[in-house]
Amino acid sequence: MGGIYNHFPSKEALFAELLQMAAPVAEMRAMFDSLRGDTAPELIRAYLRAWMPISLRYYEYLKLVQIDLSEFNGANIQRIFPEMGTPYQEFVAAIQQLPGLKPMPTIVLMRLIDVLVAGYAITARYGPDDARTALTPEQWIDVLVDGLLEGIAEKR
Repeated sequence: MGGIYNHFPSKEALFAELLQMAAPVAEMRAMFDSLRGDTAPELIRAYLRAWMPISLRYYEYLKLVQIDLSEFNGANIQRIFPEMGTPYQEFVAAIQQLPGLKPMPTIVLMRLIDVLVAGYAITARYGPDDARTALTPEQWIDVLVDGLLEGIAEKR
């Protein structure tokens, strides 16, 4: 194990390099460039339909982000955040300029979307078989997106 530290001065430096190398920056940028919608709900729906399946392919990366948050207080992800987070933040800010959303801080909308994607990925990977097979992946996405955009409370 000592040989690896000939290339990296510390566990954190090794981890930072791994996190940087695994980041799906190019795929995220391409995805953002391809999305279209005339209203905020249309664009959010397009984003989630594109990103949720991608998040499953990058689930191991998302676990690395969680490790960085717990082991290094998010220091490494904060260093690469401008490369990964800025396109996402700009995208969400652009969504908020379209009609169809209640006013809210950009970070709040980002976190609502993030939680939805994380929940989808966790259920798809670790949920009980009957829950995972109750709906097709596309149906899961549609139900979750509808819940976000239309709410879960019954209209009175």
